[in-house]
Order: sequence, then structure tokens, then C-alpha cells
Amino acid sequence: MRILHVTPLYEPAWKAGGVVRAISLLCRGLVSLGHKVTVYTTNTDGTNYLSVPVNQPVDVGGVEVWYFHTPMPRFFRYSRELAKACRNSISKFDIVHIASFWNYPAIPASKECKKRRIPYVVSTHGTLVPSALSYRRRKKQLYFNFFDKKVVSGSSALHYTTFLERKMMQSFRVKKPSFLIPNGLDIEEFKCIPKRIDFRNSIGVSEDAIVITFLGRLNWVKGLGILLKGFAKVCHKHLNVFLVLAGPDGGEKKSLDEISAKLGIKDKVVFIGPVGNYQKMNLFAASDLLTLVSWTENFGYAAVEAMAAGIPVLVSENVGICDAVKEDGAGLVVPVDEDAIASALIEMLSDSEKLKEMGKAAYESARERYDIKVVSKLMATAYEDILTGRRSPECSWEE
Repeated sequence: MRILHVTPLYEPAWKAGGVVRAISLLCRGLVSLGHKVTVYTTNTDGTNYLSVPVNQPVDVGGVEVWYFHTPMPRFFRYSRELAKACRNSISKFDIVHIASFWNYPAIPASKECKKRRIPYVVSTHGTLVPSALSYRRRKKQLYFNFFDKKVVSGSSALHYTTFLERKMMQSFRVKKPSFLIPNGLDIEEFKCIPKRIDFRNSIGVSEDAIVITFLGRLNWVKGLGILLKGFAKVCHKHLNVFLVLAGPDGGEKKSLDEISAKLGIKDKVVFIGPVGNYQKMNLFAASDLLTLVSWTENFGYAAVEAMAAGIPVLVSENVGICDAVKEDGAGLVVPVDEDAIASALIEMLSDSEKLKEMGKAAYESARERYDIKVVSKLMATAYEDILTGRRSPECSWEE
């Protein structure tokens, strides 16, 4: 197939978040299957400009990527050159995949697809679930009614990454065929996990300590204040336990520091800031389990990455992959409640053999469900379903 992906941000705009990584891995995975994949994107990393050739094709891992200049790198990402490319060349593709909400690139891409009757898929990536819409609700509602509503209504299908995302979208009353395919991981990255003790030494944690980890932006949506309160109760049962919070400050670090001090656990909570890919592998090596007890989480990339490293996870019932965690025995699922979190952590940490079994189950689950080789094959099947009108059961279609 000749496939076009349209997205405002693409690699190497890694700092923009997990969606960039998910799209990049998917495109590379589709190329490895023999498909011709092109990406139309902009030359921004989310806030500034990327150091990339502009308005010309660039080979990125076998994917033909066009970084079109945008005079608006922070918001909207308008690009006259991208619109022109859509007008001139969109008819040469068999199918178009759009991952662009609250951004300009979806507008010309969907318009030209409809004009030339090219089927297109829209990945929502959690942008339309109620909790995401609650932030700047009025502006988003206006924008959606004027622009993105047309993008969605003209699509051949919507792509969701989890059952939870699809369920949350029901309140949005979007009536379109939809299919479920998770985000993928490059499992090869997790083959060589560093030594456990090295990273522990670097953050002042002993080899025999229990390390509970959080990885992500320190933002209110992650439920970290509740996590700290639950963790404080664990400290009464397990004296040699630490909570490592890894990730950039999303406005909560000062508050979390104050909560830790008030709870008397300041010496048990370690803030290590943003981590690169190498540091992330070190972090997983040093961890006994990972927590992600968000108020809302469309997918849960950090938890999936931990699972790929063989780390059991504790996730909230609001995290997209919670059903898979429960079904595969890769950890425990809890409500965002300090007592529930404390009980689950104590249960996991009190039985070392059971914790190891969860880690093994997590390792296998990540490879069976989220390996990019598996995910890209599923996506190719979904594209073929759209082009042929069939409905393959492995894509979990819903009309």
C-alpha cells in the first residue's frame, strides 16, 4: 500500500511526548512490512524548530518524511507548503492516516481526501475524551465545531488504542466505525537492561531497598498527591522503601515536595527530573515496580515500557491499558484512592515470588500485545479492511 501519515509533530520531536514515538515506530514498522510510507509534518519540536531539511523529502528509517515549514511552531502549526503538498499529491496514496487535533495539518489533508475520495483514518490519541476536553473547554469546543468536526465526520474510521478510550468516547457521540490497535514499542530496546545497582548508587538508594517508580510529567492528572499519601502508609510496613519520581516538572513538583514533608516521608521520595532513553533503562533496572495511578490516561506508555523491561505495574482503573494488566497478570489495578493504592502496594511488596511472577507476566504481555512488529501488522490489516470493506476480528471493529 501507499500510505500517507499526516501529523504536526514527528521524530526527532521526542520531547513532545509519546504520540510522536508511537507514530514514528508505526511508520517504520509499516515500511518493514513492505509498504510505501510517506509522512507530511512540520519542522517544529512542539515549541521551537527542528534542525531538519525543510520542504523536501528526507529518508528517516526508510520513511519518506516531509518537514514543511510552519511560522507557528508552538500552536496550530499552520503550513502553506503542507497544504500545497496535500492538494498536489494526496491522490497518489491508497489511504491516509491523520493524527492531528487542535492543529492545522488535519484540515487540508482531510479536505483533499474528501475531494478526491481517498479514504482516511483518524487517530484520536485521547484528545477527545471528556477529561482532555475539560482543559480549555470553550476554546476546544469552538475549534472542534469549526474544524475538527469536519475532519472526524469525513473519516472512514476512527482508531483507538484501548477499550477504555473507545468507552470514554461514547459520551462524545461520535458515530463512526472504529477499530482498536495499541501503540507499539521497539522491543529490541529492552533486550539489554543495565545492572540494577549502578543507577541505585547514583541516586543514593541501597541495593537491598525496595524501589517504587513513577515515570512521566509531574502533573496533577497523574494523581501523584494521592500516590504520596498511599506510599506514606506503605512506609509504616516496609521501612526500607523509596519512591522515585522521574520526569519533568509539569507544575506539581513544589506541591509534591510540600506533601512529602507534611507526611514525614521527604527522605523516602527521590526526584530525579527528566530522563533520557539510556537513563530510563537504568531506572527500570533499579525498580521493583512502577506506578501509574492517573486520573486519566489514554494509553499508559510508561507502564508498557516498564512491562517490556519485566517490571510489574500498579495502574489506576483510568489508565488505558488497565484491562490488559489485569487480564495478563502483569500487576494490579486500583481506583485513585490512597487506601486502595497503599493496600495494593503492600500486597505486591509482601510476596517477592508473586512480584517476580507479575514481572514475568508483564514481560510476556508487552511482547504479545505491544511489539511494534505485531502492532504494525494489525494496522496494515485495518487499512486493508477499510479499502476492501471487510472487518477482521483481530482489529476489534465496532460500527
